[in-house]
Amino acid sequence: MIRKGFTAFIGVNNSGKSSLLKFFYEFRSLFASLSNPSNLVNTLSGNSQDLNFPREVLYPQEVFCNTNDRPLTIEFYFLPEGEIGKDSLPIIQEIKVVIPRNNSYTTFITINNQKLNIKQENINLDNGIILNIKKLGELIASVDISYILAEFKHLSKTLYIGPFRNAISVLPILHPSVMNDIDNQYLSYFDINVGRAFIRQWRQFKTGADRNRSIATLELTDDIKRIFSFEQLEINSSNDDQSMQLFINRKVYNLSEIGSGLAQFILVIVNVAIQNPSYILIDEPELNLNPVLQLDFLTTLAKYASQGMLFATHSIGLARASAEYIYTVRQTSQGSEVSEYEKNSSLPELLGELSFSTYREFGFDKVLLVEGPSEIKTIQQFLRKYKQDHHFLLLPLGGSALINATSKSELEEIKRISDKIFALIDSERLSADEALGAERQAFITNCQEIGINCHVLNYRATENYFTDKAVKLVKGDNYSALQPYEKLENARYGWRKSENWRIAKEMTLDELELTDFGQFLKSLCC
Repeated sequence: MIRKGFTAFIGVNNSGKSSLLKFFYEFRSLFASLSNPSNLVNTLSGNSQDLNFPREVLYPQEVFCNTNDRPLTIEFYFLPEGEIGKDSLPIIQEIKVVIPRNNSYTTFITINNQKLNIKQENINLDNGIILNIKKLGELIASVDISYILAEFKHLSKTLYIGPFRNAISVLPILHPSVMNDIDNQYLSYFDINVGRAFIRQWRQFKTGADRNRSIATLELTDDIKRIFSFEQLEINSSNDDQSMQLFINRKVYNLSEIGSGLAQFILVIVNVAIQNPSYILIDEPELNLNPVLQLDFLTTLAKYASQGMLFATHSIGLARASAEYIYTVRQTSQGSEVSEYEKNSSLPELLGELSFSTYREFGFDKVLLVEGPSEIKTIQQFLRKYKQDHHFLLLPLGGSALINATSKSELEEIKRISDKIFALIDSERLSADEALGAERQAFITNCQEIGINCHVLNYRATENYFTDKAVKLVKGDNYSALQPYEKLENARYGWRKSENWRIAKEMTLDELELTDFGQFLKSLCC
């Protein structure tokens, strides 16, 4: 369930979704240890390794089940690319970690679908390869399983953001030495600095000697100004590090005088930008934010995470509008159960989940139907260049699930909710002279009959419009722009569709408007 991009966990209160996110925080030292080849070999050889927990775990026994005395077992399944052939080197597919109640752990492995007793002097594999412990150590350090070490390293660099986020310091001003002790012990909430520690950190980054950090604070300020539609914004720490002073549209405010939504934006985005994590883990990102800003909050955070974001939410609508992968967390008699969320393709139902009437109250007045979740975040970046991203509610069609001949009744239901409905779909053509597929042509006909303005991209898909410059800025010099009808998966150096929005962000408005894609969006925004 850990993949690049956006992953959502949905469930009712006390279902276990928050505990699932905290698991990655509480066992971060385990992931860091397993990312070290020598530690991995040592524990696979039957030796135990020490395990530490963060200070929020006051008693290590808290992480164990309180109804039995069994050790904790964590199983990791890896899905390397390609198939395991008869003549290929052994591939580790599973690592099982056993943690007894003494703050240590040992590991066991499965190679080529065969569970191994690691204490054997020699290990016989189904494909005829014999390994001893020394050879196993050489295997662990080889490039063949570098993906395992890399994944554990990414998991060791997560950043966890809990549901209570407050930047205001309410502590009295005491002797500096006492204040420093308090700051070091209490002014952090899991992975984020809060209160005076956060305020001082902002001042040091903005006015310190490191120019890159100073520039980063300006970029953050620009992000917040754009999202909240401020004409002017400046953020400063107070002289006593007790609060923050904001200049908004030529008026002065203390942080305690503005809404909790803006305060949360400042607190969380600054912490994330400073730490540059692999994955961001955030509990209930929708808290204190009106519907217009929730998706903005997620995408703004995600640009500072190299791998992606995992979030727990009560909002099915937010999950379906943003996440490539959605899981349901339920409480059962055996504990919490995590399963894939079965996406319902009903657009009217999705509009209900998103509370469209609430969106309209906050400024959304148009609905734009797009291919899927990756297009939502991508087109949001394009609309942002027109300063129109808060005027459109973007809804995923789910590809062929709704882009077909039988979707007319669902489209008619949406027309009852709003008369400003538009659609933008891929052509999926492999050449300029190839005819549009029958199902897509039928979808266009349905839209025409009920009055929905539907545009089919001239090129194959959204990613075929990215410029070479934008692709290289995000992915590096080895990557190149796609040809107009080239499949992303066929490119020599391809990328994941979940990264499209990052590339879209780097394109200029002039580059976009040279295409039919840009001209269509421009016509909607003007």
